[in-house]
Amino acid sequence: MKAKDGVNDKRYKKSEEKLYQALARLLEHRDSTAITVNELCIEAGITRGTFYRHYDNVSDLFIRAETVIHHDGGVIITAILSREDTKISDLLNSISLFVHRNQDFLRILYAAKRIHLLEVLADEARPFLQEKWRREFGIIDQQTQNKLFYWQVYGYIGLLRYWLKETDGSMNKLVEVTNFFKENMMLETKYPRI
Repeated sequence: MKAKDGVNDKRYKKSEEKLYQALARLLEHRDSTAITVNELCIEAGITRGTFYRHYDNVSDLFIRAETVIHHDGGVIITAILSREDTKISDLLNSISLFVHRNQDFLRILYAAKRIHLLEVLADEARPFLQEKWRREFGIIDQQTQNKLFYWQVYGYIGLLRYWLKETDGSMNKLVEVTNFFKENMMLETKYPRI
């Protein structure tokens, strides 16, 4: 990946956003390996020179977009988990908002079978969840904690994937999916101490 000269430059940010949006539109119809720099630049309305000033190829742009979205998700997870009074429902709400704001690119990652981002973010939250379960429910057995983690976290990720793939992307539908999870799958529903 090339050095990002002018990363803080407003023009760079505007061009980068145009490229991400153009990449999203083009990936709806075919694999990233089939997209040329020329058609990406035409779709984004930027010059090839601007593209090559910051990226080596389309794959480089795709990797950069994944890196940015992962970083943003990590910042959100870290911020919510750093608060002492955080409830698991706060974590779910923050993740839901992150998914809603980034739904276009997450749909692309899902379609490209590269939706591991949600799993990575979930793994970052694992110690928080396990400590909550230990403190609030007395669950100290590692095997039980692992089972709970996979059941709850991957259940929620499955619902988020359902929302990304099968719905219109509205916030109302996301709230509906999140509430379904909270009402039916969270330990806190049966044990409202968290």
